[in-house]
Parts: sequence; structure tokens; C-alpha cells
Amino acid sequence: MNNIIKVNDKDYRYRLVRRRNSLKIQLKVYSNGEISVSAPKRGLILKKIEKFIILSLKKIDPNILNKQKDIFTKRKDYLETKEKARKLILDRLSIYSQKLNLKYNKVSIRDQKTRWGSCSREGNLNFNYRLYNLPLQLCDYIIVHELCHLQEHNHSKNFWFLVSTILPDYKQLRKELKSNFNLD
Repeated sequence: MNNIIKVNDKDYRYRLVRRRNSLKIQLKVYSNGEISVSAPKRGLILKKIEKFIILSLKKIDPNILNKQKDIFTKRKDYLETKEKARKLILDRLSIYSQKLNLKYNKVSIRDQKTRWGSCSREGNLNFNYRLYNLPLQLCDYIIVHELCHLQEHNHSKNFWFLVSTILPDYKQLRKELKSNFNLD
């Protein structure tokens, strides 16, 4: 069900999904600006859910809420942005692969709906073209993250240690990426 809620004199459209197995209310802001709220199927009236939404949206930086609709390009701009992303990613890959002394095979730039990047066992790297629109430090985090998977194909302590050799503040970057720049 789609609804509209007013927060700080601004209207926000959100989708409410009632889930049978849900025990709490959860709110997610996606990269396209969509706000999704899941709540228990029973026991909560709409007023309580809306109070939670208002409090949650007030905690999110309004610039992020506004940027999220603008920050990601529309489909028709995909090809142009893809080439800009390819150049940026290849430049950054060159820097970090040398620092880590890691070699990769192919690099693909794609319109991925759920991932910022991935690394195959064959050493191929895939990146979402939307990286181009992220702050550079978050773009670097994703690139370093995928490069480190060339050596460690998991998220073990060794993997995170390798990431930290290049990005000591990776935990903060990861948190910022997850809370402010979700993909569907």
C-alpha cells in the first residue's frame, strides 16, 4: 500500500508492507528515493507506524533524502554514465591494485539492481555503474573491498585486515554506504 506522510513540511511517499512474521517496524530508504516500511501484520495501528516513520525520517539527513532521488541517473543516461564510471573505476583500480599487489582479469560495468560490486573466483570484477555518483571515498571502499576478494574470497578476519591496510576507516565507510545509499 502506498501512502504519503508529511515530515518537516515535506511530503514523502512510502510503501507499507504488513508481514505476518514481523516483530518490529523497519524502514528502508532505497537508492531511487523509495521509502519502504515493514510492520507486523497485527497489533499496530497506522498512527503508531506513522509516528515511527516521522521519527526515523527526522534522523536521516534531509540532504540524503533529497539527493537519493537525484543522485542516481535515469535509465536513459545509463550509457553515458557507464563510460564515466568505467574511467573512474579503472583509474581507482590501478591505484589500489598496485598498493595491494593484486591482479585482476576482466572488469565489467553493469546496471546491477542489488549489488555495488562483485568478484568472481576467476578474478573478474563487476561494478555497478552507479558508483560514479557516490562520494569518492565510498567508491574507493567498494573497489578496495572487491579487490581484496581476489585474495580472500570471504569476509574473514584476514579479509577485513587486508581492507584495513588500505582503508583504516572502512567500518565507518561501510556503515555510511549501508545507511545512506541502499540499492533495491
